[in-house]
Amino acid sequence: MSVQEVHVGAARHAAQAGIVAVCAALAGLAQAGCDRPVAAAPPPPPLKPPVVNIACAPAQSMPKLLQCHATASLADAGEGQAQSPEATAVVQIAVNEETGVPQVAYDVEGAVRDLTNMGLANVEVTLTDERGRTQTTKTREAKGVADGAFRFSPLLAGTYHLKARRPDYRPAEKTVTIPDPAPLTLVMINEPVAR
Repeated sequence: MSVQEVHVGAARHAAQAGIVAVCAALAGLAQAGCDRPVAAAPPPPPLKPPVVNIACAPAQSMPKLLQCHATASLADAGEGQAQSPEATAVVQIAVNEETGVPQVAYDVEGAVRDLTNMGLANVEVTLTDERGRTQTTKTREAKGVADGAFRFSPLLAGTYHLKARRPDYRPAEKTVTIPDPAPLTLVMINEPVAR
């Protein structure tokens, strides 16, 4: 392992630890802990103590969402030495409406495809949470090519139901548990139009 790899690993761990500390501090204000701290593998011992800068600000799109950026680097390099590498971690923190406790918020990204694995554009994708609240989006087309991509954000940890609909196709449904790092793909089957 090179010195550069040790520096990057230490900086990345410090950034993630900083985000966990922000989440814990926010949770302390609500007298509860975060449900899912950022997990990180133990780093190799740093050569110098890391410098961590954390900034949290309300997200412009959602007032109850904090966007936290943590940047970590090792102490300034001496004269004539290469600058130490930095690592950055970004975490969204949302307040659970039921409990008032800050929690890590997640994104759900996926794609809707047909049986030939081609992305489908203009598919209505509906996400329903455990309380029956829904969000709806449409899959997109990028540069004239349908990639079938969709995204929902921010979502708290839990179980959600996805349903994809498009005329001339059978609806596709899937239950997902957040967080889940596995790729999310819904496959739709074309149905012939009855005459």
